[in-house]
Amino acid sequence: MTNYVPEKSVTDNDTSTDGTQVGDTLTYTIQYANAGDEPVDMVITDTLDEGLTYVAGSAGANAEYDADTRTITWRLKDVPDNTMDGQVSFQAVVNENAAGQTIENEAKITVGHDPQITTNKTETEVKSGSLTISKTIPVNTEQGTKIETEK
Repeated sequence: MTNYVPEKSVTDNDTSTDGTQVGDTLTYTIQYANAGDEPVDMVITDTLDEGLTYVAGSAGANAEYDADTRTITWRLKDVPDNTMDGQVSFQAVVNENAAGQTIENEAKITVGHDPQITTNKTETEVKSGSLTISKTIPVNTEQGTKIETEK
């Protein structure tokens, strides 16, 4: 018997910048398998990091999102035997409070009555942006304006 370890991956959909930034939409994909010889029910759960906001409806029809616990749950019925390439996915937007942080994410999968399995952990480093705006106005005494230098 082969024990299948589910995998998880993350893709940044914004390819116009170097690295992940606040406002980017990430796509998380969770792969699963039923290596057994009969159909089984599966439950897949994924709790979102505080630095992410779930994109409503992106997890598909078999998913439920609980905003209080920040958890997506898929309940898959009668996954056919020898299914080796199943997957679910969802999207999330990177929040401002994730700037300069690393977003970690993993999912948990229960196959039938077997013990729960945890996927690999994905880590996404969010770049911290900064913007400085300055303006210089040339002023001289010939313009009729008094310039105070002591303030």
